[in-house]
This record gives sequence, C-alpha cells and structure tokens, in this order.
Amino acid sequence: MNAPRTGSMRGQLAFFSMVWHKREYRAFILTMVFLSLAVSSTLPLITLYLVDHLHVSISLASLFFVFESLAGLVLGLAVGRWSDHWHSRLPVLRLASAWVAAGWLVFAISPYFWLSVVAGALFLSAGTITMGQAFAAVHDVMVRDDEGHPGFVNTTVRTAFSFGFVLGPLLGSQLAGLVSFRAAFVLAGGLSLLCLLPLWGLDIPVSGGLDGAQRKERQGQDNRRLYVFVVLCVLVLIGTGLRITYLPIDVTKHLGGSIEEFGTVMAVSPLAELLTLPAVGLLALRFSIGRLFTLGLAAAVIEYAILAFNTAVWQVYLTQAIDSLVVAVVFGLGLTYAQELSPGRAGLASSAFGAAFGLAILVGNLIGGIGVSLLGVPLVFLIGLVTSCVALMIFLGLDRAVRAAVRGRDPGTLTERISGRRSR
Repeated sequence: MNAPRTGSMRGQLAFFSMVWHKREYRAFILTMVFLSLAVSSTLPLITLYLVDHLHVSISLASLFFVFESLAGLVLGLAVGRWSDHWHSRLPVLRLASAWVAAGWLVFAISPYFWLSVVAGALFLSAGTITMGQAFAAVHDVMVRDDEGHPGFVNTTVRTAFSFGFVLGPLLGSQLAGLVSFRAAFVLAGGLSLLCLLPLWGLDIPVSGGLDGAQRKERQGQDNRRLYVFVVLCVLVLIGTGLRITYLPIDVTKHLGGSIEEFGTVMAVSPLAELLTLPAVGLLALRFSIGRLFTLGLAAAVIEYAILAFNTAVWQVYLTQAIDSLVVAVVFGLGLTYAQELSPGRAGLASSAFGAAFGLAILVGNLIGGIGVSLLGVPLVFLIGLVTSCVALMIFLGLDRAVRAAVRGRDPGTLTERISGRRSR
C-alpha cells in the first residue's frame, strides 16, 4: 500500500484507515473478532460446566485442556509446515472454522465427560489452525503487495483479537446465566461459522516458492533461530500460565478481594491492549522490532517481580496494565519477528509461534503445581520472574546474531526490518 509519511501523528494514524480499507486485511480483522468472541465467551465456562453439570472433579476437568492443547500443538505445527507447499492456505482455514463449529455443537449436546474431551481434542483443537493460518495468510498478502510495515499490520490484526476478549466473557456469562451453558457453547459454534463470511471470495496464493527450485531451497533452510525464538517466547509466557491458575487465589485469598473484584482485575489487561497494541504498531513504524521486543521482555520481568511480592490489590491492577504491554509486544510484534526469521515459511513460522502459548500454559501449570507447594502464593510468581529474565538474556543474544546476519544481506528484504534497517 502507498504509505503516508510517518513523521507526523496524522500520517501514522492514517495507517489504521489504510489497513481497514484493504479487503484482505479487513477480512482477517473481522475473522479475529469472531474467533476471539468464540474463545473468550466459553473459556471461563468450560471448567464450571464440566464440574457442575457433568459432575467431574476439578483435577479431572483439567484433562480437557491438556488433551485439547496437545492436539492443537500437533495439528498447528503439522498444518503450518504443510501449508507452505500449498497454493493457498484459505481452504484449510475455512475447513478448520467449520470443523471447530461442529465441535462446539458436539460439546454442547454431550452428556458424557469422555465425549466432551473427544470434542475438545478432535474438533476444538483445530482452532490453532485458524489462528496460525490466518496470520500466515496475512503475511502472504504483505509479501505479495511488498508491505513496508509488517509489524504494524500484524499488531492491528491482533488488536481485533483483544477486542473480542473484552466483550466475550460478558457475552458468554450472561447467556449461560439467562439461558444455559449449552446455549453459550452453541453460540460459540455460530461465531466460528461467522469466520467464513469475511473470507468469502478471497483468493490469496501462498507467497513465493511455488516452483520446485524454490520449494527445495525452503526445505534446506536453517530454522534454528526460529526455534530458539519460539523457546524464549515459551519462557516468557510461562508466567501467563501461572497467572491464569494462581492469580484468582492471589486476589481472593492472599489479598482478600472478592470474586467481583477479581473480574474487574481481569478486564484491565484486554482493555489496555486496545491501546497498547495500536501504540506498539505505531512505534514499529519508527523503531526496530528487536528494540521493542527487548522492551516488552523487560516489562515482563518488572511485572512478575511486582506480582511475586505484592501486598495490595492496586499492585495487581498495575501488573495487569504492564501485562498489556507485554502482550502487545510478544503477540503483536513477535509474530512478525518469527516470520522474518524463516523467510518463505510463513506457515511454519506462524504455527510454531502460535504453539508457544499452548506449550507455555502446559509447562507453566506443571512447574507451578510443584512451585506453589514449595513457595505458596504469591511467591510462585518468582518462577515467571526467572523465566522472563532467561528469555530476555536469550533474546539479546539472538537479536545481536540476527542483526549481524542482516548486515551481510542485500537490501530490500523484509528481514531487514526486524533490525530497523529500511530499504531506500
């Protein structure tokens, strides 16, 4: 797209309008809204439904998330790798949306716990395909049109996902209370089907590499830096797994807050993300992604240092605001960084990066289960502090190596932008 000058605020804000008016970007923005509404409206309800309506224990209910996450991890990585050799990613993206919708219907009518687990592992796990392939297709558009600011586009699309998380929990809880839990799950299936509407009529070829020579070159590509980056993302997101599990206990037990107050605490981060994600996207127009990512990891260190020694609820509010910056950098710019670490393999890069979140939740809960028995709450968040520090140190070394490699490349490639260089 013909970019306005980025020197003025008016010129920077004009990018938002330009992203929205491009049909492909607008389609994926709407897809992210529908997808996030489906996920966020049901996430707080699943455990309550399994425990209260299917009468399983809390520990047994956690198996639903374990099997869904593991299946999603395998599916996301496999499809991501295969999709780089296809003509287009859109057919599997559409299929995954319909498949997930069918899964929500099975989950809603299931009278048995084992069938609910099967629905999660066999159907709902395909949601990772939708997320990974959507951002890989966005990358295809950016390569096709020689997009000059991929970080800004990715953060704008990711903002739409955060927008859904602001409204989704309220929508799901209200429907569950007024009608039934099953009605909320049927609604999630309908929202998954709505993801098909913005994609109607689109045809986005996979970027580059459709001939044999280019495909062979891709297969021999060294992706070690991509995998190192994914590992450090897992390390910093382990803290997210700890927050999901132990922050409710911290607020209601350690700090003496109410359930309603905890709900307010949880709303802070997604609301703030509606500001931090676009802000980080604008900053990416002027500063290197590596520098901004370093800032985000440093913010994560501060966040978990405060959480580990918190003594008042206002400090938890503060960490939620800081977390919105971490989310904006890691999820908004991290995807672009991952894609540029593996040129021509956007499907693999997007899926590997997307898998970091699910893997971090699993590892975080495994480590947290041991750590909380030794440290208690809130000191269990020291684990997030340590892993974030390690992630920061790894990234400083990785980014230094990437910048050194970029200096030896020809100008004009998208890879230059992760080090802050711009083609003239």
